[in-house]
Amino acid sequence: MHAHRWIRLASRAYRAALAARARYIHAGDREAATAVFEVLQQQSFRSGGWPALFVCWCREAWSLCRAGVTTKRALAPSVSRPEARRSSWAREVPMSFLMDCRHAWRALVHTPVFTVTAVLTLALGIGANSAIFSLVDGVLIKALPYPDASQLVAVAELPPSGLRNTVAPLSFLAWQESAQSFAGLAARQATHIVMLDGGDPEEVRAARVSASYFDVLGVPPSLGRTFTPADGQLGAPCVMLLSDRLWGRRWARDRNILGASIRLADGACQVVGVLPPGSAFDRVPFQAYTPMTFTRANAPRGHFLTVIGRLRAGTTVSQADAEMGVLAAAVNREDPIKSGWSARVEPWRDTVVRADSRRLVLVLFGAVGVVLLVACINVASLALVRASARRRDVSIRLALGAGAGRLFSHYLAESLLMVSAGGFLGLIVAQWCLAAFVALSPAGTLPSEAVVALDGRAVLFTGLVIIIVSLAAGSVPAWQSLRATATDALRGESRTTTASTFTRRTQSALLTIQVALAMVLVTGAAMLGVSFARLTGVDPGFDPGGLVTFRLSAPPSSVADEPIAMFHADVLDELRRQPATASAGGSTSLPLRGWLYGTTVRVEGVAPTDPARMNAHVQHVVGDYFSALGIPLKQGRAFTDTDQRSPARVAIVNETFVRRFIGEGPALGRHLHLGIGDDGSGRPPAAWDIVGVIRDVKTGGLADDVWLTPEVYVPLGQAPMPTVSYVVRARSSGDAVTLDMVRRAVERVDTRVPISAFETGDVLVDDSVVLQRFRTMLMMAFAGLTLVIAVIGVYAIRAQAVTARLREVGIRLALGATRSQVMHLVVGQGLRLVSAGVALGLVASYAARAAIRQWLFGVDVYDAFPLVLAIVTLGGAALVASWLPARRATRVSALESLRHE
Repeated sequence: MHAHRWIRLASRAYRAALAARARYIHAGDREAATAVFEVLQQQSFRSGGWPALFVCWCREAWSLCRAGVTTKRALAPSVSRPEARRSSWAREVPMSFLMDCRHAWRALVHTPVFTVTAVLTLALGIGANSAIFSLVDGVLIKALPYPDASQLVAVAELPPSGLRNTVAPLSFLAWQESAQSFAGLAARQATHIVMLDGGDPEEVRAARVSASYFDVLGVPPSLGRTFTPADGQLGAPCVMLLSDRLWGRRWARDRNILGASIRLADGACQVVGVLPPGSAFDRVPFQAYTPMTFTRANAPRGHFLTVIGRLRAGTTVSQADAEMGVLAAAVNREDPIKSGWSARVEPWRDTVVRADSRRLVLVLFGAVGVVLLVACINVASLALVRASARRRDVSIRLALGAGAGRLFSHYLAESLLMVSAGGFLGLIVAQWCLAAFVALSPAGTLPSEAVVALDGRAVLFTGLVIIIVSLAAGSVPAWQSLRATATDALRGESRTTTASTFTRRTQSALLTIQVALAMVLVTGAAMLGVSFARLTGVDPGFDPGGLVTFRLSAPPSSVADEPIAMFHADVLDELRRQPATASAGGSTSLPLRGWLYGTTVRVEGVAPTDPARMNAHVQHVVGDYFSALGIPLKQGRAFTDTDQRSPARVAIVNETFVRRFIGEGPALGRHLHLGIGDDGSGRPPAAWDIVGVIRDVKTGGLADDVWLTPEVYVPLGQAPMPTVSYVVRARSSGDAVTLDMVRRAVERVDTRVPISAFETGDVLVDDSVVLQRFRTMLMMAFAGLTLVIAVIGVYAIRAQAVTARLREVGIRLALGATRSQVMHLVVGQGLRLVSAGVALGLVASYAARAAIRQWLFGVDVYDAFPLVLAIVTLGGAALVASWLPARRATRVSALESLRHE
């Protein structure tokens, strides 16, 4: 019954369409045609079901449209000439274009190699552009996923050096009380918590936030409530908000979690709310939130807060920045240590979207733009080659009265069909590319709060690209065909099918442009590839082979300095007892992982030459840390177990520290004062005796300049820290330090402590260059795609040029020319065009080299090696593409060449 109902509806629509032409079609004929149409529908449905019925509808609709145009042309009553002209244009132009599309479809189906090559080329180019446009749109254009996100700003402290700094708690409290430019100010501090409920013990990344945090961001919870000022009071019960991601992962979205008390390693905490799914809180790294509990009386020193503000209505960022500059100066006058400090206000987006992320998406957008441009030129080149073969057909059509507009419409229809098919496939390619990019991109590559998706905006962008590419790719062959004359059809094909001068010049120009554009990307990829190879060859300063690292945090019972030191000492003893362990140690910061914190330093007996640069990075070490990493001592001795318990403070420094702060004098035995001893009481920091000097180690990354990172190592027992990253070296290559072995050793000390970040030393080194590798692989992929497309275009153009000169080749061979001479002649012309494209591309690639200058390591923009590598790669591939058709042509006999036309 369902199908019969649709058949009846279609029959009524068919009868209504015929009735619209009542003046031209007799009533009896209309009824007979409707009856026949209904019978056809029923037969189609019985034979093939719904697909056959749909085909029947489409076929009859097309026939009805064609019959309507023909009938109206023959039988339409006479009207005034302007009205007739308007009516004719409005009716005939769309129908003519539909007919052109039908003919174009047949022509494309009859040339499958050309059609498939063009569609796939366009699909890759359009798909890559749509995917990267989604990145650009999500990172740089779309508003962040917060209500009135344009009103959100970041507030940072500004030291005399001019570099943005995090905010001290006392400064935040003063700003919160006095600032008038904000509807609200909130603060956040990153931390870790250990959850014991909901599964195995797990270290979860969390954030301590002020009570106003969620109100400032404007995101209410999906379950429960947010924090109140009472939750941040000293002595208040511990409360917590969970992200939807954590709630679903550990508690399977059990709504009974609201109000429940969950066990943490440092106590119990009541869940008062769950954040909404799909919000920005599902993308940021924090999975749980607890309230801050400091006041002016107990606020800790240091700078560790990220401050977010929401501007009042009508207040601009510049007005808020001016107010905060005055307010920060007033607040800092009370603290002589922060003399000269100020504050800076900038849009929250500028903080979320880092400069490196912005540069990455813009460079990628430029790269895929080059890919699309090369693909468009490639399709235009293939269409031009195809149009040259159809030149006689065009001449016949001109002789029969076809106009220029009609020919242009035909080529535009072909181009639109090809590009539309490529665009449809391109959307599928874009979805795959975008998913792969998001999945494979290293953490921190893209802003966590940005919404990156292939949405309606990307589809509109793809549609715009299809229109532009269709016009561009269809105009070149149409322009060439319009230069044909009707007399060309009467001259035969014996002598005149050789491409015209216009065609040859157009093809040569397209070939040169393709090679030049490909050269831009190939040069950039070569420079990044050479840079990455040199980066991975850098000595990290330690031996990663046979090394295992992991992180532990002292349990909640270790609230005092002595229990913290005892916990880590017990863990080291258990690790050393393992048969596979050669040495074990720990530090608050591993090599290549950046620094935990820095502080001011003063060496007794050495006058500071530049007080602004008297800073060093401090690490707290325990056990055989230096021997486990394979870091050699240059002077003095390493720490012993006695140093961990001794009241005599000792320190070890690196070579950079000695060069910067001590110079040529002896380093051992000198006293240094670190800012970590300043607790705000006015007492001078304690003195540490230098007992050893070690080799420089790459701490911030392989590209880090060790001259900029003086480091001080102190015993963990003398300055306890709860979280330590351990390093364990295997006894031999046959031994393996496994996660199970480490877990058993830790459980003998405390079963509540989870093991985090377990990885090998090789992975530690590999992760330090993951972003550089990702950028290099992306550029190489785009360069490789462009190279393949360009080589296809070079081959097509040169093959057509050689085919057009087969008669000349036959004459040369008949007159005694050798095949090598003909080869040199034909390949020489291609070599000249390729060389011109390479030279032009080298000039154009300077802008690309300048764009990636900050990503290069050990490579200058004028470095000859990557430039030569790019020239050899692209020039060689293009030369082979020019040589293949020439080789095929020289194998043809002279008689066949003369008969070819």
